[in-house]
Amino acid sequence: MTLRPTREQRDACNQAADLLASQAEGLRQTGSVKTVSAFAEYVSTLRKIGAASEVELTAKEKIDVEQSTFVLEGSRDGLLTAEFRDRANKIGGIIRWLNEIVAAYNAAS
Repeated sequence: MTLRPTREQRDACNQAADLLASQAEGLRQTGSVKTVSAFAEYVSTLRKIGAASEVELTAKEKIDVEQSTFVLEGSRDGLLTAEFRDRANKIGGIIRWLNEIVAAYNAAS
């Protein structure tokens, strides 16, 4: 599918990639291998979308975006629980933009 991400979607992809890359590094330091590898794929897909005004998105890459939102939802929910509402709201916005990408892919299929 040819995706023409909006500026907001590209920004959200880059911010999500930064968050996931940082989380992957922490997981790597605790001995995770499989999770770090999966996160690296998600980050690669997000950076690909974040860098282009038009991009071919595969079914696997759509799943990478979707999986990224699931991971980010955990971060958002943890921040809400710890009363860091401003950061939780920021991540919530990123999730919404990523979900728009998934919805666009699903609508085109």
